[in-house]
Amino acid sequence: MIFTGRAGGLPTAIAQGVVHLCILVALATLLCRIQARRATLEQSERHYRLIFDTLSVAILEHDFSAVAARIAQLRKGGVSDIRNHVGNHPEFVAAMRKLVKITDMNAAALAMLGVGSKAEFLARMCGFFSETDDSFSECIIAIGERRPLFQVETHVLPIHGPPRQVVVAFGLGPDISLDRVPGSLLDVSHRRALERQLLQKRDQLAHAERTGALAAMSAMIAHELNQPMAAIQSYADAARRWMSRNPPDLRETSLALAGIVEGVDHARTVMERVRALVGSSRIDLAEVELDGVLLTTVALMRCEAAETGTRLVMIPTTGDTLSVMGDRILLKQIFVNLITNAIHAMLNSPPEQRMVTLSLERRDDSALVTVADQGPGWDELDSGKEFDTFFTTKKNGMGLGLHICRTAVECHGGTLSRRNAEWGGAIVEISIPLSPFHQRTGPAADSVKDSHKSPFLFGV
Repeated sequence: MIFTGRAGGLPTAIAQGVVHLCILVALATLLCRIQARRATLEQSERHYRLIFDTLSVAILEHDFSAVAARIAQLRKGGVSDIRNHVGNHPEFVAAMRKLVKITDMNAAALAMLGVGSKAEFLARMCGFFSETDDSFSECIIAIGERRPLFQVETHVLPIHGPPRQVVVAFGLGPDISLDRVPGSLLDVSHRRALERQLLQKRDQLAHAERTGALAAMSAMIAHELNQPMAAIQSYADAARRWMSRNPPDLRETSLALAGIVEGVDHARTVMERVRALVGSSRIDLAEVELDGVLLTTVALMRCEAAETGTRLVMIPTTGDTLSVMGDRILLKQIFVNLITNAIHAMLNSPPEQRMVTLSLERRDDSALVTVADQGPGWDELDSGKEFDTFFTTKKNGMGLGLHICRTAVECHGGTLSRRNAEWGGAIVEISIPLSPFHQRTGPAADSVKDSHKSPFLFGV
């Protein structure tokens, strides 16, 4: 029995030793993995710090965890509409602002705000941001929604110099830890100043153009009226001299008075030309190919389109060219005005959507020109008013462009109409009767399909 006990104790000791060895191996393996992960984390942190500190873009690291906790408390308390709550409780916004902590910043941020160290920044932190800035309200909503990207334009207040306009951007997605959110500050002050100067210069240029047009019109009137007025003066002086003779020469006086009447008629004709600029008038018509007029107009507008990042697309007609009886210069001015209106209507649209499409097709015995943009479209509340004299939706508009366009189209025996496109944007359609030759012969290539059209692309 004693022998058996001793023999059974050895395997047990060996088994226990093996178990202990396995435990030691497992602990060593786990420790190696922990050390490897710690080294990876340290390397990642060093890489993050290198990028954070050396980026030329200003970076601030935010701690939004306290704000997120307060939003969670609101939701537990039954508040489901965070946006409405933020809008109705300005005191809540002020309290949330105080909960935000800026835990770190890079050298570019310190340089932007005019401070020399992080300690100085933290000591003055409240003075760099305006308490009346409404953009923080949207930031609270973005935190509550955990948006993948939050971006807003706001102001910061450096120690020295005027406030700076900056674009603040950071991510708040569900996978991001809200206690360490890096946000970039892009200084756009210089860009905005240039934009304001550009707008101011454009306003000055538009004013100069209107002044120049008025001066040209005044010069034209003065030039045209100078000759009849001088003639009237000469005839009046002659009539006075003939009447002052003894006896008066009634025959010469009658001829002088007839000259006065002729001069008055000439002056009346000049005034009728000026009135025709905004009224109905007859024009001299000749056969004009609309394809060529449209192509030259689009080429003329290419530079203005490029300045606004607008593409001009011309879809020509199929078959033979379409000719109308019209005035080439007047038709070109109609298309220039409509393209300009379309470009201006898309100034607030995304650059990739800025496109003006012009098409020309035959419809019965008329040529149909369509000008379409991808802007906000026509306001249905203003339906019918767009063609009224002096009605305009532009800040510095005169309200004459569309009225003169419609008048000029009607002088060609055509019609001008407008509508909104199904895909969005505004459409203007001009229908002008074809020349008698086209009306007699009809389309030259009815078998040509629309798929053979080849659009011409101008601008950007």
